[in-house]
Amino acid sequence: MKIKASVSKAVKAGKTGSYNVLFDRIYKGEYLHGHRLKELDLASEFSMSRGPVREVLKQLADVGLVKILPNKGAIVVGLSQDDVEEIYEIRKSLEIIALKFAIPRIRLNELSALRARVAGINKNTVADEITEIDHALHVFIVETSGRNYLKQMLERIYQLISRIRSIAFHNPEGVALAKKEHLELIDAIFIRDHKKASRVLSEHLERSKTVVLTTLFHGTFPVNSRKIRPDNKKS
Repeated sequence: MKIKASVSKAVKAGKTGSYNVLFDRIYKGEYLHGHRLKELDLASEFSMSRGPVREVLKQLADVGLVKILPNKGAIVVGLSQDDVEEIYEIRKSLEIIALKFAIPRIRLNELSALRARVAGINKNTVADEITEIDHALHVFIVETSGRNYLKQMLERIYQLISRIRSIAFHNPEGVALAKKEHLELIDAIFIRDHKKASRVLSEHLERSKTVVLTTLFHGTFPVNSRKIRPDNKKS
């Protein structure tokens, strides 16, 4: 079973764009906890029919950012900074488990190809491309584990963090450090050194969590504050 992209490939470009806009608004606190997302208003804003809007809202519900209630539509649940911390802790635990199962099954030629992509990152590589390479490496480990329930749990986590995981790649120091950690991880996996690979992966994901939480804490990319905005107030 293949892990899906951070936004379902079944979603067309227009839906993807509206999904990303709504995702960001929830993350940035523009739609606060309890805010009602009305299909008609969204359809008008995004120049879409209600059917595609409904699909986008279902996607947001699938990753836990909204809750769809009978006769009320979609209500924003959002994520707090505590939620983000918990998600990263769970991610670290699950990826370390995946690594344990993956190491004996790793295909060295595929790992070598990933190493070449990581090694090729330089000052001209844009953040989106670095994020995609980072995602490819982590997905490769999870896919290789051969554990379907583990893949499903991590797929949801990757969807939840898809819009903030690039935070660490917007400055040269963060890019250089992530590149170094990824190469150390790949090299440890290549010789099937489970102990070293687990340590490097744990430290890498712990640092990623710290960078994201520090950025969110200082308001560079604020998350939902759990305050309730009444339905009759516009965002």
